[in-house]
Amino acid sequence: MEQPISPRAEAQNELRDTLVCLGLNESYGIIDGKGTSKTGKSFRSLTFAKAANLDAVLEIYGPYYIVAKWQTRYQHLPHKGQEVFRNVPDVKRWLQRNFFFG
Repeated sequence: MEQPISPRAEAQNELRDTLVCLGLNESYGIIDGKGTSKTGKSFRSLTFAKAANLDAVLEIYGPYYIVAKWQTRYQHLPHKGQEVFRNVPDVKRWLQRNFFFG
């Protein structure tokens, strides 16, 4: 019998697919992880890069709370930053708007 997938894992899978489609798996691919915040909240993460231009991580606390953190050379974003999203579609739109140039 298959175990049901958690909403957090489902969000992680959907965002991983988006990262691959946008070509954000250069250098070392996409690294799946798990962690705990300073306040003790657990999260799943996706670490990704665009060679020489971007290093970033998505911390997925749940399908309605996702934090993007990045360091980049792209001029249209701050060199270092973070943004909080309230749903997966907003993260996907942000990724496409800021990191897809094809």
